[in-house]
Amino acid sequence: MNLGDTFMNKNVNIMLLFLIILVVGIIAAGTVYFQDIFSGLTGKYSSTTDELKQTSEELAKYKQLYTDAMAQLNRTNAITEQEKADLRKVYTVKKDLADQLNDTLVETEQQLSATKTMLFDTSQMLTETTSQYNAAKIDIQNKQETIDSLNTQVKSLKNQRDSLQAQLDACQGP
Repeated sequence: MNLGDTFMNKNVNIMLLFLIILVVGIIAAGTVYFQDIFSGLTGKYSSTTDELKQTSEELAKYKQLYTDAMAQLNRTNAITEQEKADLRKVYTVKKDLADQLNDTLVETEQQLSATKTMLFDTSQMLTETTSQYNAAKIDIQNKQETIDSLNTQVKSLKNQRDSLQAQLDACQGP
């Protein structure tokens, strides 16, 4: 059994040596393989970390821009509300003024209408008075002509009387 044991021991030892070498090779290959994968994963992790850091920085910038924009919008809204309030006040004042002016305009139109009526009536009275004046003037002219004619007749009669008186005195003698 010695001989068979030795051969078997030798073969078992060789097999065991072969198995050990095989296991060491597999472990070495696995280590190299996993080191390669780990290096790739580490590179991807580093790249992803850099991208995440850059994205975080951009996000912080955008948050700041958003905050600034919202603050500006709030200021703009406050200014807009103040301007709206101011415009409402101006509108109210202008509307009240327009209402007053409209009332004044209505009153003035009524006064104008009354004045026009008065002017029309006065114009008619003036026309009537002018007609009466012209008629009176014509009447006065006619009467003046009559007076002149009568004065001429009076003069003529005075002359005739004087002439007759002179004849009468001449006839009565001295």
